[in-house]
Amino acid sequence: HGESTWNRAHRVQGQLDLPLAPKGVVESEQLACQLRDRRIDAVVSSPLSRALDTARTVVKRHSNKGLEVQQDLRLRERNFGALQGAYHTDAGYLDFRQKQKSTLLAGCANFRAPGDEGESFADLRVRAKAALEDMAQDSHVEHVLVLTHSNIIQALCWEISGMSWKEFEHLTPLPNCSVCEVVFDRVSRQWSVGALCQRLIPQSPSC
Repeated sequence: HGESTWNRAHRVQGQLDLPLAPKGVVESEQLACQLRDRRIDAVVSSPLSRALDTARTVVKRHSNKGLEVQQDLRLRERNFGALQGAYHTDAGYLDFRQKQKSTLLAGCANFRAPGDEGESFADLRVRAKAALEDMAQDSHVEHVLVLTHSNIIQALCWEISGMSWKEFEHLTPLPNCSVCEVVFDRVSRQWSVGALCQRLIPQSPSC
């Protein structure tokens, strides 16, 4: 999705619903231009407005005028619990990031954000993978555009890639409006990462 107001302010959003910043609106338009002639059979988005508004912009400009945006709660960003609203420079958030990195490097994805509703990467993988599995059940749909959030993409692609976190972490964080390709083989029933973190949008205001 495009840059949100809190992406710009360097604050932890999690599942709080923040709008696109002016730069994010431009990024969404640029992404829509880059994708308008690519084959897209369906569009599924997180219901959080920063993703949903990006999806709606893509659909509005796309050459397939029959597209509609479907929403899936399982594609929402990670719930950061008590850290939602914190600045990236706050001591509590920096401590959380350091402890999480240590557990991920040890191969453990179960470290949760603090608070009753805080989620771990393992939690994200379960709900995001279930969403993708449901999309893959429709044999008439081959190319699905999914609008979601960085922690979901990281958790999902990390699992599918089969890499260790040490191998994978250099691919993060993901720039706003970057595109990752995940492929499902209907014969082997296996998932693979086709391309990770491609930034399609140009640097100029229009395409």
